[in-house]
Amino acid sequence: MSTTYGIDTGGMLPALEVRSLSVHYGSRPAVREISLVVPSHRIVALVGPSGCGKSALLRSLNRMNDLTAGARITGEVLFQGRNIYDPGVDPAQVRQLIGMVFQKANPFPGSIFENVAFGLRVTGSHGGDLSRVVEESLRKAALWDEVSDRLFESAGGLSAGQQQRLCVARALAVGPRILLMDEPTSDLDPGAALRIEELAIRLKDHYTVIIVTHNMQQAARVSDFTAFLQDGELVEYGPTDAVFTKPREERTESYVTGRLG
Repeated sequence: MSTTYGIDTGGMLPALEVRSLSVHYGSRPAVREISLVVPSHRIVALVGPSGCGKSALLRSLNRMNDLTAGARITGEVLFQGRNIYDPGVDPAQVRQLIGMVFQKANPFPGSIFENVAFGLRVTGSHGGDLSRVVEESLRKAALWDEVSDRLFESAGGLSAGQQQRLCVARALAVGPRILLMDEPTSDLDPGAALRIEELAIRLKDHYTVIIVTHNMQQAARVSDFTAFLQDGELVEYGPTDAVFTKPREERTESYVTGRLG
């Protein structure tokens, strides 16, 4: 079943349009014919039971599934009017413009500074002022004040929450338009998780954020729109308040009220 949910984009071009997207891992379907529109400068939460296809969908939005053996994607993901799966589109450039932060913080070996500078050195996108861009990126990730006096110390010495914000800074440094976050707080204590939530809300002023979460309270707190997935299908998509308080689908109501785990 392919369904397009009409979302008011406020007169702005959508950040992404997903059209009849399916993902298979080998013979197993993980995502089935999903279509949706992601408005610019909003937070979209992907929710649903374990194994419903949330992360498979998220990883398809910047061609991260290309790196998974046996993955096969059909359909379209339109970014700036072009299908990111068209022949000739460079997956590395897609991942630069549609950045990703993973469930478990994955700082590179080396210093805090070099973690943020890594992508800038690869792409040459620092405009000759590497230190300035590193500082700006750490400020955007709400980390500068905590690390400015130890930039050349090992990133491994940071707390788990700081490491996750460092990964956000690393993603932001190369100038993305969209930030994908795959359960970014699941390994964090409540205080560190709250910092990531507050950061996501601030970031939407400049970026579009798409977040996978198992935490329904988190989805309700941070997102503007929520997509509920089950068995690889998009069951319902709309403004978060409506999805949580007046869902159209019985399966959505069962999930948001806790009757469906």
